Amino acid sequence: MKISRCTTARWCPSRGIVVFLGLFGIVLAPPVVQAVPLNGNLSITGSVSYDTGYAQSNLTGTGTQSGDMKVIQGGASTSSTFIDASITGSNPLNGNLTELGDGFDFSGNALADDAGSYGTGIDIGLTVANHSATDTYKITFTITFDNRVNSSGSDAYAHSNFSVFDRDAGQTLFFTDLMSDTLFGNKNGGVSNGIFGGVMTETGSASFAITLLAGQSVIFDPSLHDLSWTLNGSAGTGSASSATLSTFLSITSVETQNAAPEPAAMVLFGIGLAGLRALRRRRRPQPAN
Repeated sequence: MKISRCTTARWCPSRGIVVFLGLFGIVLAPPVVQAVPLNGNLSITGSVSYDTGYAQSNLTGTGTQSGDMKVIQGGASTSSTFIDASITGSNPLNGNLTELGDGFDFSGNALADDAGSYGTGIDIGLTVANHSATDTYKITFTITFDNRVNSSGSDAYAHSNFSVFDRDAGQTLFFTDLMSDTLFGNKNGGVSNGIFGGVMTETGSASFAITLLAGQSVIFDPSLHDLSWTLNGSAGTGSASSATLSTFLSITSVETQNAAPEPAAMVLFGIGLAGLRALRRRRRPQPAN
């Protein structure tokens, strides 16, 4: 069975990028957030969606995948589940975030055992608006993530990534990108580590803050794949591939800032991983023959 995979030191197939404008801080553990209502001048809406088309084009043979996505509103959770390319529940799953700790969650598992392939994609969208005529607000979000891949046998790979990209500068600001590959070798962030196959893991937490002047808003549109996870893999005869990933995007704080503001809608991003490198966008993988 022929397997389509990236063999360069750059990124393999990707689905999504997002605009952030700066870097700061390091956060290594998920935040503990009290259930505090948001300021009435703020509205934060968003969505999480499962890309069924991406799944349909990449599931072959023994490939299978399942998981769920959730929106937490006012501390209450609503979820949709998926199996392979089918989803039960709303898609996209929309929500109006009303208190600290609210957010969007996704988790998924995929595998191929003895001739098969898979592909999972999730997009998250956000619209953050300040309706005040006078006040400036700084809204901080945190993303916690767990990224794991594994491959075995003579011809298999498993790939999982989450990327943040500044389109204005044409530069990748944040990523977690793992490739376990028994044929061409493993990569972390697109860089080979000299190992072939086996388990690779990466977990952590990252924060970003959006500062909005009075009357301003920021939109991250899921139709443009601004913020997304991608998971794909394949296994030849007698080989195996598996991957799991999860992420939770939540509001962790809101501050009123009426001193001299930063330039319009400044976005600051704190990372929980070392080894940040500029990466290129990737094409989607083609189904294995």
